Parts: sequence; structure tokens; C-alpha cells
Amino acid sequence: MAVVRACPVGSRLSFDHSEPESFVAHFRPWSHRDRATDYEADYYTIDERFVLLAERLTAETALELDHHWHIVGPDGVPLIQSMDDFTIIAVTREFHARLTFPFPKFDII
Repeated sequence: MAVVRACPVGSRLSFDHSEPESFVAHFRPWSHRDRATDYEADYYTIDERFVLLAERLTAETALELDHHWHIVGPDGVPLIQSMDDFTIIAVTREFHARLTFPFPKFDII
């Protein structure tokens, strides 16, 4: 949740078309698709309501996350990405500074 809270409004979260079904269902209002027939979103726009819902679902242990995701800022600049079941996490220096609790050492992108 610290990662989601640190994202500037308008940031975009993408699972590269591999998000869990529960995520697709809960976050549909924030989803964007180039092809309306696609089940998974191309990306989700993060705003205050998105964060509040993510916090509630996390507290209810109802939020699944996929093993590969990335977030870009509103300007399209990459902020953070996770690959291979969270064994590889890369984060920009600026975004790392925005995180609200001590994170382990990351690869800086």
C-alpha cells in the first residue's frame, strides 16, 4: 500500500494483461482499454478513490496482486516495477524517496 499511496494522482498501473480476476472486477472504473473487448485493462489510473478502495480491499485480504506489474507517473516516466514474483523490484530514486516506510535496497532504474 505504501507504493500505491506514494504514486502521484494520474499514475498508471499495468499488469501487462495478466491481472487477477478479482482486480479486474473491483477496479473496472479506473481501467482503460484500447480494445473494449479485452478483459484485462491496458492500465489503471491511480487517484484518491483508487487508493481508498485498495486500502479497504487490502484490509479485508481481498486484493490479489500479480507477479509482474509496473507503474508510470502521469508524465509517462517509469516509477516502479516488479517482476518474477517480486524477486526483482526496480524503482526510480525519486519514487523511492516518496515511500513512507523503510524499503529494502532496490535496483534503481
